[in-house]
Amino acid sequence: MLAETAARSKQAGEKEKALAETQQQLAGLDAQEKTSIAAKTEIQVLEQCLRDGEAKIAEQQQRVAEAEQALSVMEKARPGQEAFAAAEA
Repeated sequence: MLAETAARSKQAGEKEKALAETQQQLAGLDAQEKTSIAAKTEIQVLEQCLRDGEAKIAEQQQRVAEAEQALSVMEKARPGQEAFAAAEA
């Protein structure tokens, strides 16, 4: 009977130790999950910033193209403008 009690006590001690180790591992996994969620959120913010930046770049490229087109029109019209100014003078 005493040997049985000692064996059960030893088993209980081993189970408590295993439980403590499992709880420690669980706490570590919870911390990793929180870190993972935070990183995922930051990645989503950065992806949105990239999309916004790409849209702004596309808008600026469109403006540059329009400005270049306007410059080309002005350069083509310059001889006529100069001739008109010379005729008026």
